[in-house]
Amino acid sequence: MDAEIETRRQESYDHELEDRVLDWLEDVSGQTADSLYLACKSGELLCHVVNAIRPGTVAKVHANRVALLERVPHSLYSTCTRE
Repeated sequence: MDAEIETRRQESYDHELEDRVLDWLEDVSGQTADSLYLACKSGELLCHVVNAIRPGTVAKVHANRVALLERVPHSLYSTCTRE
């Protein structure tokens, strides 16, 4: 059952949309990323996007590789998008 669900999930995944989203994030931020997953996981690219839209919102962008610290940019991004 799990394999069937995973197969359906992969078949419905839109790789073209992923590429377009990553291109947009890179265009707005002026940064590059290897993949949308990695860019969003660390939150670093999201911080650059926030600063491109509202300069100075994120005082210092850190390249975090520790899972707990990766959550900080996400909560900051969520706060900024609600304002």
